Amino acid sequence: MRPGKPGGRAPHVWLPDGRSLYVADFYTRREKFDSALKRYETVLKLYPGLGLEPLALFGAAHAAIKTGDREKASQFLDALYNKFPNSDQAR
Repeated sequence: MRPGKPGGRAPHVWLPDGRSLYVADFYTRREKFDSALKRYETVLKLYPGLGLEPLALFGAAHAAIKTGDREKASQFLDALYNKFPNSDQAR
């Protein structure tokens, strides 16, 4: 799988909380979408400005869709397209 795809391998970023993005992707691969969504939201809340937002927003949108929360998924996708329109995840 390619980076930026839910369940794909995240770039090797060592985060103080134990690699939340990596863990979120792990939960996505295991189809534990509630847990994945919480981890993606943690990345967005605790690590703004590290360049992880496009990956986390895309992953959070995917996990939200899988949990049936289309409104939340729409919010994540809107943020992705508005804040990071040139990112690989927005294309």
